[in-house]
Amino acid sequence: YTCLSYVWGSKENMKCITLNGKPFQVTKNLWNFLSMASALKENDAVRMAESFWVDALSINQSALKEKNHLVQQMGQIYSEARQFISWFGDDPDIASLIRFARRYYSLGVLLEPGEIWQYLNSIRWFRDDRYWTRAWITQ
Repeated sequence: YTCLSYVWGSKENMKCITLNGKPFQVTKNLWNFLSMASALKENDAVRMAESFWVDALSINQSALKEKNHLVQQMGQIYSEARQFISWFGDDPDIASLIRFARRYYSLGVLLEPGEIWQYLNSIRWFRDDRYWTRAWITQ
């Protein structure tokens, strides 16, 4: 399985998905990821995971005992995953920043000072994102 690491986001503007044949409400941020993953899975050129572990879907949020037990297991759940995906949302500036960083990292090229300026706002947003405040990210 692949773990999805993301920020739930606001419970306002919830979206409906079908989970085990039944309607299920998810936050807009998770819905955006699931929509993107579904579209990529239909594209033969992109390999997408067959199964995901998503806390909002895999943990019964209304069963406090189960929820507390599984939250304590998060380290183990993530460490046993084949891979994990960090989802920062669908902001095109962040997507551009990540593509840019991957390209330069894979080439082993150092950036010229002028090249950074075009991505400065995206870098600040990325650095300050709520994602980095999550307990299992900072541990």
